Amino acid sequence: MTDAPSAGDRNPAVEHYHVDLTKLRALTERNTGHVKSVASVFLRNLEKIHELHMMPYVTATDGVRLFFWTVNYVQAALRSGKRASDAIEENTKVAEQLFAAFLQQPETKMTIASHIDDRVTSLMRHESFQRAMEVMFFITTPLLWTAFETLARDAWITAIDAVPVSIAHRAFQSLGDNEADDGIRKKTVEVGLLAKYGFDLRGRLGTILQDKFHFSSIEGISKAYHAAFPNESAFLATLENDDLKSAEQVRHLITHKAGIIDDKYKKRTGSSQNVGEELVVTGSQVSRFGQAVVEVGISLLVFVDKFLTDTPK
Repeated sequence: MTDAPSAGDRNPAVEHYHVDLTKLRALTERNTGHVKSVASVFLRNLEKIHELHMMPYVTATDGVRLFFWTVNYVQAALRSGKRASDAIEENTKVAEQLFAAFLQQPETKMTIASHIDDRVTSLMRHESFQRAMEVMFFITTPLLWTAFETLARDAWITAIDAVPVSIAHRAFQSLGDNEADDGIRKKTVEVGLLAKYGFDLRGRLGTILQDKFHFSSIEGISKAYHAAFPNESAFLATLENDDLKSAEQVRHLITHKAGIIDDKYKKRTGSSQNVGEELVVTGSQVSRFGQAVVEVGISLLVFVDKFLTDTPK
């Protein structure tokens, strides 16, 4: 895992969060059959993260827009020769016309984009803004992991609910003989649970069995999918993505240790930061994590959809 710079080496250079959602959007917009609703939720969760990272640019955009509008208002006032308060309405109308014409000019987009970048760079010189950006990058990894964990669980439930009982039985067979007393064991299902579902578990086995598996880690997700799809080693190998593994480690440290580096994290990751320091997470890091979540998520969706399409009902 590649480390971020230590807290003492922070650089005011602008860091961006960028994750390409093009393929995921295309997949979701197509008729993805069995997993369309799951894919849509996954996409929306990732889009919300993207919207969060747009906040600094929205802030900068408002300032830039106000600047250009003010320039046009001054031009309107100079043209009319009326600068008193009683000419505000007239000057405003002219300023709006000038501003609209300015926006139609071919070079305007590049001009505004350049000013926005300059504004963000200027803001990054302020320690409070830098800290706000760092916090945003910091919390993004748990958000990304939650989106992936939810996808893995929901796709698994969808798959097990949809396949014939004979295939879903594999998941039952993976349970231990001494599972928690919730009405489900490897060889038995209590009458009370059966009665709850009208003595017909068809189309409900994924829903019933989901709590028997853990989707909060790559290991748990791998076990759940291996239990249901033991012969799909090619798909299971996609979970061994290095950036996804790093995201899991960072998410765990942030969620359970408030991001304070401990011996366990340092040994597992080879972090160059010292034990006791707060983990520094950069925009480039979370971008890699986000892209891994998208790529592995797409593989998962494609796999489940194909499996259900190819499986006789």
